[in-house]
Amino acid sequence: MNFQYDKMTRLVEQNDFSMLNPVHINLSGFKALFTTQTFEDIKILRECCGAAGFIRFGGFWKLHDTAAPNVTLEGDSIVMSLQTARALLKTGRKALVKDKKISKTLGYIEDLKRIKEFDFTTATPDFFDKEENLLELIKVNALLSIYNCSMLFNKDDRHKESLWEKFNQKYQLEIVKMTRDHTYFMAALYFWNGASKLPFSMDRQAKEHCRTLFKIWAQNTLVQHCNELIEASVITPEQLNIIHENHLQDVRLLRPQFLPIVESAQISDD
Repeated sequence: MNFQYDKMTRLVEQNDFSMLNPVHINLSGFKALFTTQTFEDIKILRECCGAAGFIRFGGFWKLHDTAAPNVTLEGDSIVMSLQTARALLKTGRKALVKDKKISKTLGYIEDLKRIKEFDFTTATPDFFDKEENLLELIKVNALLSIYNCSMLFNKDDRHKESLWEKFNQKYQLEIVKMTRDHTYFMAALYFWNGASKLPFSMDRQAKEHCRTLFKIWAQNTLVQHCNELIEASVITPEQLNIIHENHLQDVRLLRPQFLPIVESAQISDD
């Protein structure tokens, strides 16, 4: 994301504004999702630390007070989500109906054309233990969310609500979820690209550590937020449970490298 921002800045200095909109789309989604998630996660961490999390020397009060305004400052999270959603729905329509060129930043939405082809129900357990396959599943979840929202706006409603009413009232929850699913995929994509393209001079163990962190993050994203995959029968509940078990196992392997402060995954320190 930093690379894209720097590239956009250089282009703007040359009076080329072609990257302004694509970067704005993703930054709006990132701002909405991660400021809210950071604020909520600080609260969870504080509670997991028991009484120690509430005393002044625990430091959580400062983290809480620092993160709380960010949910609203520089753009309310719902408003920012809706800005990203507009672009996603327009891009989805281009892919499904108009067959027009899509910006490289949102290029994955081209795969909406084959949304019915995704089926991993026959995949073996080994499939769900590979980082690139986890990334693919997060992508398909985002595509399903965009497709489902697009269908909501295309269907012929009995009461004939206006486009404004659909977007800002009737389907707002679905739209915000669509933005969240897209943002999780973009975050996963940037995370994976960064972990895969670390400098050759970097310590090999450090590289493996970064890939492991990506894997754990991707597993958690799928288990916690990717219900579209189950609802569309792209994967089975049993396969999702395999991802969950892999996640717990990878956390167990990684855990000794960190201070055992939080029991959020309900893993013992034995």
